Amino acid sequence: MTDTLDQQLASRFGRLARAVDEPDWAEVEARADAIARRTATVHRRKPQRSLRKLALAGAVVVVATLIAGPAFGVPQRVADLLFSSAEPAPARTELAFSTLDRGAPAGLETGVIPRSTRKAFEVALPQGARAILWVAPTAKGGHCRMVQLVDGDGRSRGGSGPGCDDRLNATGVGLTVPGPVTQRGVERGPVVVEGHATTRAATAAIVRFEDSAEVDIALTWISEPIDAGFFVYGVPPANWEPGRLPTELRFVDAEGNRVGQQHRIALERILMLPRR
Repeated sequence: MTDTLDQQLASRFGRLARAVDEPDWAEVEARADAIARRTATVHRRKPQRSLRKLALAGAVVVVATLIAGPAFGVPQRVADLLFSSAEPAPARTELAFSTLDRGAPAGLETGVIPRSTRKAFEVALPQGARAILWVAPTAKGGHCRMVQLVDGDGRSRGGSGPGCDDRLNATGVGLTVPGPVTQRGVERGPVVVEGHATTRAATAAIVRFEDSAEVDIALTWISEPIDAGFFVYGVPPANWEPGRLPTELRFVDAEGNRVGQQHRIALERILMLPRR
């Protein structure tokens, strides 16, 4: 789900109440996951405080195969990952991508290449859950992606997608909430915000919450034919109820300048949807 919120929320969440050399991929995933946890720390921004001052607040550890750490308080991309070295998708995941163009009107096909689906990376979420991001190229030069959620006990918690994007939009954002949810908040997680950028100027995403706290999340860049940067962020349980919900997201470059459009995170709207 990206930015056509009103139409997509109704269809997707209406039943929520029911519901350098080629790197070693495994090593890079592990390092990316560890650094993402270190850099994705919530802090409250003071309106007049400069990004450079934020950068001076702590030291940055540079890992040999990873790009240097935050300049001006904004995390750099975690790593550049080689798509051809990624783990191929299992048959059931490949099948999900293969259904995207079934019945699509002529000229509106995504052009997805299901047999090229790969595991981009896996991220630890709150409460022991994990999220796996799967990506596939399209014949039109874009990509399709799917987020798979796994509970702490290893059981599936659903997910979102597949969804596709061409390269016309510089950035995109999605929200996954298996639920159930009520007007008081999310009763069971995880709550996942994910996004992508097709412009290499973007190095990080910044999520803003209702209480004005913000969290910086470094992007992981996937090589051609995907050629885009991604993040997957598990929203902490403390931010699952009104007053502290995630509300906005922007992508930024290494100096903290916004890249692409400002995005709404529609969790508040989901809580307000009528229940069946």
